[in-house]
Amino acid sequence: MSGDNPCPIPLFHGDYREKEEPSLWFAQFRLSLPDSYSDVQCIQRLKMQLAPGSMADQWFDDISVACSLFNQLQGEFMLRWPPPKPPQYSRAQQKECVMAQVLKEEDIGVWLPGEPMSNYGQVTWGNKVMRITMGMGDSTGLLVEYALEGIPNVLKDHMTCSYASWQEFLQNVESVPAVKLKRAKEDLNMNRTRNTDIAQLKAQNLLALNTLPFQFTQLSMDSGCSPQPYY
Repeated sequence: MSGDNPCPIPLFHGDYREKEEPSLWFAQFRLSLPDSYSDVQCIQRLKMQLAPGSMADQWFDDISVACSLFNQLQGEFMLRWPPPKPPQYSRAQQKECVMAQVLKEEDIGVWLPGEPMSNYGQVTWGNKVMRITMGMGDSTGLLVEYALEGIPNVLKDHMTCSYASWQEFLQNVESVPAVKLKRAKEDLNMNRTRNTDIAQLKAQNLLALNTLPFQFTQLSMDSGCSPQPYY
């Protein structure tokens, strides 16, 4: 950066308090230093950025004498607080992670608030799944097939379901008109209501058939007659 005054950043403690991430803090510290700073000035500034009496402050007092160059001190810092390594997921774990991102049928075709901006539910879901999989290293879209398994048919029926990348998958999700999805959901709800009514009618008819022998026996007993066998 230009100028002679470093940008202020929070003090560093070195004990991971309040989700403190040392490697991220050091990167911010490097960016806060003016380009004109010498190694001595950088080292002095680092000392000023350490919380007094903290674990990091004690570390600096123990190590700084052996480090005359700022790059040396940076190397010691990374040895003491190594950067976190990204997790390595197996293919089975990646599959489970993708399939756990469920697209709710009621969210399809509905405008929902989201980050970084609002969008239709299926688009928000598609963006989320794509970010997760790319964060796991799937830049070529090998995990798309597992995302397709969890898509409700009301959306899947309007998709090609064959993609060479996550970008292509997301473009297809975004391209399905919301009006088609709303109409498909209305038709689906009508069919479900009809099927429920039919099931209830069948249950009522079955119940009526099951009660006929009892009613016939009761009628015979009331009339003093015994039911005659059929030949």
